[in-house]
Order: sequence, then C-alpha cells, then structure tokens
Amino acid sequence: MQMIDERQGDVRVWRDADGTLQASVAHLAHHSPTGFECGYGGSGPADLALSILAAFVPARAGVATEQLYKGQRCSRFAWAYHQQFKWEFIATLPKEGGALRAAAIREWIAAREAEVIEEH
Repeated sequence: MQMIDERQGDVRVWRDADGTLQASVAHLAHHSPTGFECGYGGSGPADLALSILAAFVPARAGVATEQLYKGQRCSRFAWAYHQQFKWEFIATLPKEGGALRAAAIREWIAAREAEVIEEH
C-alpha cells in the first residue's frame, strides 16, 4: 500500500498573465520540459498528472522509484497511474485551469490501490 501524503491540499491550476499554465504542485518534468498544460491529452497534461500524483504519493527512501528526465524521481505509483489520471482529471479540466479537490484525488488513489490488492 502506498503512503498518501494527507497534508497535500487541493491542487490549484491557473494561467499567469502571459498564458503559461501554473499549478500548486512542483513540476516533475518528464514528458514536457517546457511546462504544464490541461484540457487535452498531450505531454504537458501528462506532466501535470505525474506531478500531482507524485505530490500525493511521494517517493520514499528505501522504496523503489522511477527515474525521470534530468534525474528527477517519482514513486512507482505516480509513474504507473499518471496517464490514467491525466485522462480522467487533467484532459477534462478547462484550458484556463481550475481546482482539483484533494478528497477526490485521494479517493481516486485509494480506488487504484484497491484494484492492485484485488489482483494479488
């Protein structure tokens, strides 16, 4: 079972004055070194999804992780599920941004964890 960071709050996504998408999570650059995006299923949305899941299920010492672009690391859970999360949460987010509720993200993570447990 993964260790969900219960301190992580809602994720805010917005565009700054020049139109660049910003988020209240750190950017783990892997698919899109130039930054986040939302409202479709491309590389910028994949990085936003990966970064959100990594914030909620962070890499932990002594637990296997995935190496990303330029040596950054994330939990295996974040890596394994970020594309699915992208399609369910990020691709449907309005292009101007919005808020992703922490409770909904935690519920989604718990459902994926339950699937893994049922498979074993």
